[in-house]
Amino acid sequence: MAANSLERRLQIAGAVLVIGLAVEVLSLFGEGAVAFLVFAGLCATLIGAGILLYLHAVVSGAPHEKHDAGQSQF
Repeated sequence: MAANSLERRLQIAGAVLVIGLAVEVLSLFGEGAVAFLVFAGLCATLIGAGILLYLHAVVSGAPHEKHDAGQSQF
């Protein structure tokens, strides 16, 4: 179950990154100041949040099971 939790958090982080990249591509087609503000504000926020979610998922990881001292871990 812990691996599924890690996979789910990585999927969420990936989805946020993909949404940020999609908004970035769409904002490149726009002209004017509003397109730049969307690019600089919304895209940077989504991509930054995706990166932070990914790093948090990797660092926190799945809880490790405790093994008895007499048992082999292989």
